[in-house]
Amino acid sequence: MNAVTSTNRVGAYEPRAFLMVTMSMAALHLGLATDHLATDDDIALKRSLEKFGACVKAMLDTVPEVFADKNGGTP
Repeated sequence: MNAVTSTNRVGAYEPRAFLMVTMSMAALHLGLATDHLATDDDIALKRSLEKFGACVKAMLDTVPEVFADKNGGTP
């Protein structure tokens, strides 16, 4: 998976925007994995599941930052 950076207009990193993007990407890759499973395309299925897993990991890694931002810096 390519690194995704969501920033505001001045280039600052926004954890909530990054989380939203990775959630959308995870949903996309899971949908593609379902299609690959239905068509018996095992190579593409494996690739889509790996990308889905990378998105889930990125989401879970970002969650503490999202709550810290919402709670004024404390997770």
